Amino acid sequence: MKAAAVVALLSASILLTACTKKVNWTEDVQLADGRVVTLTRHQELGGPHEIGQPPSESTGWLEFRHPETGKTIRWDYARELSPVALIIDEYATQILVIPKYGEHFRRKCPSSPYLLYRYGEHGWAERSIEGLRGRKVKRNMLSTPFEAKILMEKNNVHLGVEQTMQFATGYTYGHRIDFGKLTTQKFEMRNCSPPFDYLTEDEEAKR
Repeated sequence: MKAAAVVALLSASILLTACTKKVNWTEDVQLADGRVVTLTRHQELGGPHEIGQPPSESTGWLEFRHPETGKTIRWDYARELSPVALIIDEYATQILVIPKYGEHFRRKCPSSPYLLYRYGEHGWAERSIEGLRGRKVKRNMLSTPFEAKILMEKNNVHLGVEQTMQFATGYTYGHRIDFGKLTTQKFEMRNCSPPFDYLTEDEEAKR
């Protein structure tokens, strides 16, 4: 799908009616080692909105089969957490998210503005992003309702890796997140105003 087609889909999504209350789709996510994991996604669209405007996202969930154990893992999340990357390696199964809709303020404005959740014996638990220090992580999954709305015209749409990456354009704009730049994540109210440090990889490092 060319860039022009993506723009056209984004434009069309703005015209979709507020009657659509949920979106279901699957997307292929490519891990750092090249393996592909298929996510089953569900997004409710019943959040706050202005009169005459479609509702924003509310709760959602995703589900996938672990590539090594074969176990089905599910993550239920609120609208305040925007998923950025699925990380599965020898160390752990983790999801990197960005807080929004006031959650950024409730968390005392983390800088850099990421939160990390790790799957374990008792389910998902929050962990410090400092555990990713020294690593580079590329956004590999859909995050925003604007991306999800593109899928509304068809139910249970499947996106391959190439399509998923084309839609996953926010925050780091295709660059990897360079946690080698991370020192100590700070939680201070003075960090609440943009620009935010998303730890975007330098252009020179990509060459």
